[in-house]
Amino acid sequence: MIPLWIIFALTTAVLWASYALLARSLAKESPSPLAFSVIFGMWAAAVSFIPALWEPWTFSDVTVLVIGVTFLATVFFGIYQGLEFFARKHLEASRSTLFFQIAPIISFIGGAVFLSEPFTLVKVGAIALIVGGNIIALYKHGGAVSMKGALYMFGVVVGLGMGYVADKFAVGHYPIALYSA
Repeated sequence: MIPLWIIFALTTAVLWASYALLARSLAKESPSPLAFSVIFGMWAAAVSFIPALWEPWTFSDVTVLVIGVTFLATVFFGIYQGLEFFARKHLEASRSTLFFQIAPIISFIGGAVFLSEPFTLVKVGAIALIVGGNIIALYKHGGAVSMKGALYMFGVVVGLGMGYVADKFAVGHYPIALYSA
């Protein structure tokens, strides 16, 4: 039997690729990209309750700090979600994907600064590979990048990267089904 995590991983990969292509086409044609952000957010919230079917609902030491960081995570993910469709409207899907590769770098730096995660040679090497790969991909792609799209996408990746950092701190204190909503 195929392990459940493999099914989830494959499903995630297919859905993410579909989402990236669909979001670009919808955002490009839409007079209001924010409307698509709300629609996608509502679908994500509805689907996020699926883990409630098998995950126990337990809370662990929810303090004022945890609630504050949870709020901060919500703000960061809101920035990410709100700006994403504006960025996709002004950038090609292939370029948006390249920009998304910067989010792990933001998370790495944020994790080191705010969560005292260690700087390791492997992590620094991974950042170098991400940056180098993006430079090669952008150079080979040719053409100009929309400055407006790049600025929107910078807000997207900072929101996403810092959202991951705040999420890492808070997620262990909530039942997974409740937190994912």
